[in-house]
Amino acid sequence: MSCSRGWWNDLPSDLLALVAGCLTFQAYTRARAACAARRAALPAISSPSLLVLHDDHRERSSFSAWFLSPRISIASLATNLISTGRAQRCVGSGHGWVAFGDFNASLVNAFTGDEIPFHSFPEKHGVVMSKVVFAPNPTPAEFTAAAITGHLRVTYTTRGNSGWTDVELPRLGAIGGGDYIADVVYHEKEFGGGKKKKVVYCLTGGGDVLVLRLPAGRRRRQRRPASFEPLFDKASAVFYPAAAFAPPHSTGDKYLVVCDDGHLYQIWMDEKISYGSGAIASVLRYYPRRRPCWLPAKDLGGRSFFVGVNNAVALRVDGGGGGASGLRGNCVYWSARCSSRAKVFDVESGKSATCFPVVDLETGKSAPGFPGGAEAHRALCWFFLADMRSSSSNTRVGTLAAMARGWEDLPPDLLVHIAGGFSIQAYTRLRGVCAAWRDALRPPSPSLLVLRDRHAGQRFAAWCVSPRMVSTALHETLAARLSPASRCVGSGDGWVAAHVPGGAVLVNPHTGDEIPLHSFPGGGGNNVVVFKVVFAPNPTPSEFTAAAITGGGRVVYTTNGNSGWTDFKCPRLGAHGDGGSIADVVYHDHGGGKKVVYCLTAGGDVHVLRLPAGGQRRTTASLVPLFDKPAATFYPAAAFAPPYDTVRTFADSKNLAVCGDGQLYQIWRDDDANATMFVLRYHPRRRPCWLPAKDLGGHAVFIGKNNAVALRGDDGGGATPAPRANCVYWTDVWTDRAKVFDVVTGESTLCFPGAEVSFNTGYILQCFKIVFDHPINVDPMFIGGKGQ
Repeated sequence: MSCSRGWWNDLPSDLLALVAGCLTFQAYTRARAACAARRAALPAISSPSLLVLHDDHRERSSFSAWFLSPRISIASLATNLISTGRAQRCVGSGHGWVAFGDFNASLVNAFTGDEIPFHSFPEKHGVVMSKVVFAPNPTPAEFTAAAITGHLRVTYTTRGNSGWTDVELPRLGAIGGGDYIADVVYHEKEFGGGKKKKVVYCLTGGGDVLVLRLPAGRRRRQRRPASFEPLFDKASAVFYPAAAFAPPHSTGDKYLVVCDDGHLYQIWMDEKISYGSGAIASVLRYYPRRRPCWLPAKDLGGRSFFVGVNNAVALRVDGGGGGASGLRGNCVYWSARCSSRAKVFDVESGKSATCFPVVDLETGKSAPGFPGGAEAHRALCWFFLADMRSSSSNTRVGTLAAMARGWEDLPPDLLVHIAGGFSIQAYTRLRGVCAAWRDALRPPSPSLLVLRDRHAGQRFAAWCVSPRMVSTALHETLAARLSPASRCVGSGDGWVAAHVPGGAVLVNPHTGDEIPLHSFPGGGGNNVVVFKVVFAPNPTPSEFTAAAITGGGRVVYTTNGNSGWTDFKCPRLGAHGDGGSIADVVYHDHGGGKKVVYCLTAGGDVHVLRLPAGGQRRTTASLVPLFDKPAATFYPAAAFAPPYDTVRTFADSKNLAVCGDGQLYQIWRDDDANATMFVLRYHPRRRPCWLPAKDLGGHAVFIGKNNAVALRGDDGGGATPAPRANCVYWTDVWTDRAKVFDVVTGESTLCFPGAEVSFNTGYILQCFKIVFDHPINVDPMFIGGKGQ
């Protein structure tokens, strides 16, 4: 099904809202993913929604989700949500689930209809729940939840229905009597190592706050009872309102909000009209080191608060910094109990307005996308697709989580088959559609960049190793730079390097952007020959870090763009058959500002060029041997055991690979019909220090003109296999084909069996290309071919 950008853009906004309102949430997100025109016409859903019940005729009751941004209404929700919600009252919502129940509540997924009943409470008889809060991603067997089950009691579990435990608030009703639990909020905070601290904040009707710290461990030995303690004045057995609040005090409804930065707020309703039209009387912020500790809030730090029967949430509002769009900052979104209408309270102005006016007061026109008149709906709760408390990243996670269920009906093998027909660029976009697709489709593996139809014209294609797909959407600038008069001299992190007179040029094959590399030291002008270039990610014309082999045993490097090129010569070249040349260079970032370039000589010696840290323009690099540093001469017998001390002089090509765990490998091969290959691993504390490798530690290594990279190989999981573990991917210049060498078996096979790739058929191997799941640069490239 095709769609025209112009047609979707010409659709009136009110008609578009009506069309979108007929779709399920999953269908809406699929419609947006179909093409650029629909994404432009249908705005992304980035806000919470209001779950409303239409019950003008009870036998025809239905639910809708009304979104704040964009202003659309999603009516196609799970059928059992209607049956459950019509018979029972809503007692909670969060993370894509809604809680219903009077006695022994249950969770219902509004999109899938999945249901999780609550049972096996400590009391034998049914438990009346007034509010339920719970952790994300509940399952029937494992969930964490807490519920208000009485005026003085909270019941919690961290182990599903088998772990319900009753706790009573330690100082409830101490002053004035008749106190009760007004609100509960579930909150979790992540620490190092993926650990989470899970707590339930309990707000009493008198304004006291108590903290229920839930057990952290899942193992039985780690299970301990929760701890319950006051938020402030912990040593006091009695709650003194004067220590908490300055006059006046309120006895109306109260809500608690916990922000991700640790700030706490209380929302107090006006006791005189809380059962009428409704109004917010006060918003207080907690100051732990002050007395009174709850003081009036002038604003909400730019956030939007959503309170009610839902687990209260604070969202960052989009102010150009990536927060949730379409929301009003420093505002509290709530629903008036009597009128059942959603409202928004502006903390700065102290005024409330209706969130979804049936009639726009300014234009007099009906609000688009929201069917029914003023008496046709009843607001139940704010409905959240996921935990969206902190920022747009959480908002996006929530959206993807909700989308996932909509795509799960498509079998993974069929999905992989369909995705295999897309370009590599489209494939990466498909993986971003939803979590289910992301799980089924692995990140694109390395691909081979080939030159097609060299006699008919310069055309490039990228053949992906896994899944087997082809991308030809490469910029014409790449074909111009990699002309018959030029050659590839490097690749990595989304750029391809081509040799040009006087230096080289980096080309982005998708955008056509170019970064020239020039002004090398030593003069020479157009006579400078670049054999290989390696560089850091995200280069720009003014700032980049790179190193290049320029012949004569020399390496030039820069950390400050073209103004910072510096010349280096390896200190112990020219001895024991290395020919005085450098065979390979590899750029590697160890983290913490430690950036190095490993230089492999033709004789098998390795030198380490330690680059200056970023911004240190006056600091020079240091070039030292990897091993036997005090020795002025390279001794092959200290590096290689027989016969490798002799074989090294006959190997036509040598490449170096650096793994993420710090392991180094040398790959030697003969560029003849037999294509014999040897793989050696570096052992720094042994002599000889380079020994034959039995495997690659589960890595797949890609070598050639690219900056050699080791990826984790296929572990047997997933619908699309990863590159083969313990294998070297390389290009055979004798047959002009890409091959994969299995280190364990010692055999090489074709990467693309059946593909007619040869000089005679017009295809010439040019590059290895890889697409990572990378947050900054999603399309790194690597070039494979014969070394210097």
